[in-house]
Amino acid sequence: VRQKVTDLFEMASLPNATKEDRDRLLSFVVVGGGPTGVEVAADLVDFAERDAIDLYPKLREHIKITLVNTGNFLLSTYDQSISKTCMEVFKQKGVEVMAGCRVVEVTSEVVKMKRGKEGEIFELPYGCVVWAAGIKEHSLTNQLKASLIQKNESVSELNVASLKAPVRGIVTDEHLGVRGSGGSIFALGDAAIVRHDRTEPFAAKLFKAADLNGNGELDLPELRELFTGAADEFPQLKDYADYLREAVKVPWGEDDIGKTGLAKVIADAFRLQKLAFRKALSLTNQQVGDRTTHKEKDIIAAEFDQALVHDKSSMNLEEFRLLLECVDKNLQPFPPTAQVAAQQGKYLADLLSQGVLDGAQESYAETVRSASVFSYFHKGSLAYLGGGLAAFDLPLIGPVTGPAAGGGFEGFQNP
Repeated sequence: VRQKVTDLFEMASLPNATKEDRDRLLSFVVVGGGPTGVEVAADLVDFAERDAIDLYPKLREHIKITLVNTGNFLLSTYDQSISKTCMEVFKQKGVEVMAGCRVVEVTSEVVKMKRGKEGEIFELPYGCVVWAAGIKEHSLTNQLKASLIQKNESVSELNVASLKAPVRGIVTDEHLGVRGSGGSIFALGDAAIVRHDRTEPFAAKLFKAADLNGNGELDLPELRELFTGAADEFPQLKDYADYLREAVKVPWGEDDIGKTGLAKVIADAFRLQKLAFRKALSLTNQQVGDRTTHKEKDIIAAEFDQALVHDKSSMNLEEFRLLLECVDKNLQPFPPTAQVAAQQGKYLADLLSQGVLDGAQESYAETVRSASVFSYFHKGSLAYLGGGLAAFDLPLIGPVTGPAAGGGFEGFQNP
């Protein structure tokens, strides 16, 4: 990449290069808003603001750095406050962040992309494009998903819904056993996604549990009690429960009684549901080791406003499903790093070394009864944002950004 950048600046310096030539040659496009893509863009900014000014002072106005990301947030596996800081830093430094754009083709001169699934294709000329958006899912993974979906279609709707989820990798349980495999297949690293249950497949059950008066509508106090009572089963509901506790007030004396009763109803219902799934396939309990991303209150408020279509004080089942789709986007898998893969490998090696697993459901059930679930110990994540700024997502401490984080990053780079 360094040599390519140098060559482009030398070509743009030639006397016969036109303004259009220089604009295209010095257009740098980075595809992917994860740690790699962010750091590449940050390094390009540093080069443009430091070395390029000294070496090529007449070319500074032609330099353009664009970061293309399919999601709406950069560094999506980090705390959301870090994502916001990253966007602000890049905006100040003149980096154009094209959020919600998907690259469909890269030719020798342009990057073709579109916004969303239905947007029109448009082109972006470039001199250098850096791909940091990952690689295509392996065909073996797709074949395995299709086979397991077919196997589970008449056995477990939950397993089918999990396997059909639009995620990269195969969905596993908390013991890294592939959902729907009966304990005969394990997956780890980039091939696996350890995730908690989505709420959307349980929409009807949750709606019925919360609709205590049976009128086919959930008002905000009912939603408040539902999300509070179900947050233990579905951790992605916690931020929404906290929001509703502040936004929705109920008469004094009714709060604890209603919440306790509803929480017990939900807990009992889902305990029976999970026992039924275990009996049907003798697989896992459904509480898998997953993470959720914290959502700010203004974002949650906007999601509620969007879901409450016909009445701003209550919602029907269809609107409830739309809200749960937003809720489930709060689920985040473990970061796709060597940290996770190494810990999963050690965990799975310990599991297999017990000598009990033989591919049969019975041996898997016996193993998981005594084995602890996979627990990822997060040692922290960091990303360089350019200009001496960095972002740390540290265990216990949480997000750290700014010059202090930048100093820490330099310490790691130059111990």
